[in-house]
Amino acid sequence: MTPDEVMRLRPPQKSGNGSSEQITAPGDMLIFVSGHFPILGMQMLYFFDPELKRRSELAPPTELPRLEAGAIGTQTPIHPTNHDLSEPEDVTSEEGITFLEQGFLEELRTGGSRVQQQE
Repeated sequence: MTPDEVMRLRPPQKSGNGSSEQITAPGDMLIFVSGHFPILGMQMLYFFDPELKRRSELAPPTELPRLEAGAIGTQTPIHPTNHDLSEPEDVTSEEGITFLEQGFLEELRTGGSRVQQQE
């Protein structure tokens, strides 16, 4: 799609102002799926369809069913961890530099011979 085609997409029609503003007619929309061209579609206004509106107002489930050995049961709740932070590790060597820096300097001194030997 070209920028011009994107600029020509029709927005939804609205009536009212501020908190009383409502969509009265659908507009165009683009659907992007990885590896495919964009799909041009029209917005679906679920709140105009009685069945879809009813479904959108359902409360989320409090229990999730599971199948185990052919029987239906409820999932056991997950016990969250405390997510405590551990003490930072000492990453400096005796020379006062990090082990990563020490390995980099050793690589420069040996000219990469250690890496070549391991391969």
